[in-house]
Amino acid sequence: MWTHLCNQESVLQDKSRRHLSAYGVGQPTRCTTIKAILGYDGAAAICGFDNGSIGASVWFPGLPVATITRPCSISGEQISAIGLERDSRLGDSEASSASTRFLIGTSAGINVEWMLDVAYGITTPYCQWQAHAPSPNESADYRGACAVDLQENSFVSGGSDGSVCLWEAKEGDDPGASLVRRIDAAHGGAVTCVADGVSARQAFSAGEDGVTRFWDQKVDHELPSHGKDARAKHWPITCMQLDYRNLRLLNAAEDCYVRMWDISVGQATRRFLHESSQIPKPGLGRRSAWKGVQAVAFNSADDALTQLASTSWDGTWRVWDVRTAKDGLSPVQKEHETPIISVAFRRERLLTASLDGLLVQWDVRMLSPKPLEKVHMIGFGLAGRVRKKRGDNCDPACCDMSQAD
Repeated sequence: MWTHLCNQESVLQDKSRRHLSAYGVGQPTRCTTIKAILGYDGAAAICGFDNGSIGASVWFPGLPVATITRPCSISGEQISAIGLERDSRLGDSEASSASTRFLIGTSAGINVEWMLDVAYGITTPYCQWQAHAPSPNESADYRGACAVDLQENSFVSGGSDGSVCLWEAKEGDDPGASLVRRIDAAHGGAVTCVADGVSARQAFSAGEDGVTRFWDQKVDHELPSHGKDARAKHWPITCMQLDYRNLRLLNAAEDCYVRMWDISVGQATRRFLHESSQIPKPGLGRRSAWKGVQAVAFNSADDALTQLASTSWDGTWRVWDVRTAKDGLSPVQKEHETPIISVAFRRERLLTASLDGLLVQWDVRMLSPKPLEKVHMIGFGLAGRVRKKRGDNCDPACCDMSQAD
């Protein structure tokens, strides 16, 4: 199917336009969360919207961008969180066989497990269950199931009510998940991010209270603070990633610091300061104000254990050397005008995704990296493209023809 995309100047100048999803074209909708994926040679991003729909864009070298959109939840719910399985098979073999699992959390507190299948260009829901209580405050920054993660047959979710739940997939023909453990009041405030543990029935969580906790059937404990952290101030934590192969944990907070732990011994190891010279802007995405570092990622290549990346609300990103805790690259040209809320890092490639639907792929081998590829996810107005019927009157110079599966 051919989709006509228009880049007319009037659209590009209209900064009041909001994101358009396929199931809300008549009523402009807002992107609430994005997850970037880098496979062996493929790349993708999965987005959630405030009207309950999801969208995915997938591309491989030399092939057109495939875009998939569909509703996820009932009207009135928004997508609050997306969690990806750790080892995506996206691009690790032929493009036709690439697929990946992901978990959705909604503002109504429902978890939905999905499969993204590139071969057929579809996203398929597998099962759903009620995980957390819905938030009565529709204007809250975090609502319902606002943090999710999955790995094989286990799931973990965090709620806006401060609870953390560990789940296991049901056996047999009955799809869904069985509750293994529920921890009420796990955090003071909403749970902002979670990570499925290294072993079964383990999990990590972090929240608005600025605390990172480890949950296990035998013992629960709070991860120690870094020595240079101010004792009296805990900044809300915004993101987390677990390197389960090398037993390292990363998180980042609104104070612009990225922190790392060695979870094999439960010790804080490094801090990285992602400085910003701008003032946070209110009203972007689901939060009243975006602050600090918004996404972190280890380099997933086995021979690049000393690299990690961080992205900020101001549209900047950094690549760090774990050994020196310093940014090893020259200042990078800025491509994103809105917060970069997801990043994927694999070998020499870095993929950044921002709230305006812009995806940028970088080659970090260069001292001063420049974009290798930029993709405006189809259906986003702010990124400068709107849907039109083929044959509509418009200047041919301002349009392109893109093939969508």
